[in-house]
Amino acid sequence: MRKVLIISYHFPPLGLAGSVRWCKFTKYLPRFGYHPIVLTVKPISYYFYDWELLKEIPQVEIYRSESLDPARIFYLLGKRQISPRITKSSVRFHQLVFPDAKSPWIPFAYQMGTKIINQRRPDIILATAPPYSSLIVGAMLKKRFSLPLILEFRDPWPTSIIAPGSLQQKLLKRLRKWLFQTADGIITVSEEVQKALGVKADIINHGYDPEDYTKGAIKTDLFYAGMTYHCKDLLMRFIQIISSLPRVRFSLAGSISSQIGNMIQRVSNCQYLGTLNHRRTMAMMRAASILVYFYPERGNYLTSKFYEYLGAKRPILALSSQVSTFLFSIGPFRSGIISPLDRGAIQKAIENLRRRRGLSDYRRFSFLNLTQNLVDIFNLILSTKI
Repeated sequence: MRKVLIISYHFPPLGLAGSVRWCKFTKYLPRFGYHPIVLTVKPISYYFYDWELLKEIPQVEIYRSESLDPARIFYLLGKRQISPRITKSSVRFHQLVFPDAKSPWIPFAYQMGTKIINQRRPDIILATAPPYSSLIVGAMLKKRFSLPLILEFRDPWPTSIIAPGSLQQKLLKRLRKWLFQTADGIITVSEEVQKALGVKADIINHGYDPEDYTKGAIKTDLFYAGMTYHCKDLLMRFIQIISSLPRVRFSLAGSISSQIGNMIQRVSNCQYLGTLNHRRTMAMMRAASILVYFYPERGNYLTSKFYEYLGAKRPILALSSQVSTFLFSIGPFRSGIISPLDRGAIQKAIENLRRRRGLSDYRRFSFLNLTQNLVDIFNLILSTKI
């Protein structure tokens, strides 16, 4: 069995999308002849820990290196949890560090990676970002050991918080160019990210794991799960509209602001379920009548949540303040109804979705099939190195 060294700062028991994505890939890689070896960070101060994810991958070798980045230092000082909310001070901090806030992890990860390669002899390296410091670790290890390297970009880079035309942006673009030249392969999660990067890349979309959708969850009417900082205004407007539709009940799970929490308390047909682990969230999706999706107020892409909605096989009520742009992204899926934030339009959309039957099958986005796509890339690159 071939071995792949996966460099991923975010990995279980850390929750949320980037961690879940590589939890699932490492879960299925052995079925295709690859033994995953993961290099990640020691425990950090983080939004949410999901210990159930680790139970899915007992066969995976996981090496956790030290770091002196802020999240690790906060953890060592006793602060176990931080808010996912983006503040002015956090934006300012990210504008001052290079290449990102996780750069103090680089020397520790490189040292651990060197030890892993000497002892375990992987055939190929894959580094996933964000954080982009992971990519530097991968490139340094490739240079030292002459191993083939794949870099994954889950988001565009430089990010939007970096001032256009600034010295930092210019330096990041130079670094990005060097990484492109160093890598043997580039992966992105969507055409939108690929176009933003301006590089030839293989696309492996976000996905879902059919084994996550267990039964037993309480039946819900309308349900939304996930982060809310990217859609705060849309969500607040939607709750206002739902409050005027007494026959509709809306349930929400994930991280919310105190402002949204106070608003939900005043609306009798809305309820907040708290932050749920990944498996329970997926079960709630399957038990819902309709899934609510908010198109990001910034950016032009579908988040990982949308693909998990597809796997739940429930109709989707997609809401956006820029319907024409959203229609271009979601149109090919034919999985729901796109609606502007208008009471009449939303009420009509809900009535139509309640009658919808025979939803499409999107097995091509299952992590089992996506892992096959990933392995095809591994095999192609390794075949050229023989």
